[in-house]
Amino acid sequence: MTLIRVLMAWLVITCGSLVAPPAEAAVICSFGGSGSSGTDCLGHGWTVGSGGWGIPGIGAGVRPFLGNETATDFHFHCLTGCGQIQNGAFDDTRFSLSPFGTTFWNETLNGAADTIDFVSSPGPADDLTPGRNFFVNITTNINLSTFSFEASWTNDQVSVPEPASVALIGIALAGLALTRHRLCKPV
Repeated sequence: MTLIRVLMAWLVITCGSLVAPPAEAAVICSFGGSGSSGTDCLGHGWTVGSGGWGIPGIGAGVRPFLGNETATDFHFHCLTGCGQIQNGAFDDTRFSLSPFGTTFWNETLNGAADTIDFVSSPGPADDLTPGRNFFVNITTNINLSTFSFEASWTNDQVSVPEPASVALIGIALAGLALTRHRLCKPV
């Protein structure tokens, strides 16, 4: 019985150390498109207009978030047909939550400026919850004949265990069950 207790303690410590830290952001959904308009993976309409790409469109107001989960990040990558994405400023590239203009998500452009990531500030007050109004404006020159992009909604507050961690936990549980079966088997 002492061996079983030692193995149980090891399993608890091992599982805690493997699963405790978040491995990566949970992807709510990914989508892509081309042309002058479309719909994202949650049903939000996007349009290309004068000056760039947006949900619902640049200067087109706000819309309620249709996801069933809270989003903390929005990622946009222009694959073809875009000029350099501009830094955010008033009436420029930005992600805002309602009430209008009170909460802007932090933005990060990559070196070539064909990718932009919007991330909420730490704390649930800045998260995009189901039904909350928002808009996304990405200011860039777009050539509609060659334009294509990919984007995703994610939540970095959700821990997604790595497959290797899950496999190690499974092996540990199987070993514990086998050991217990052998120790408790009548002679």
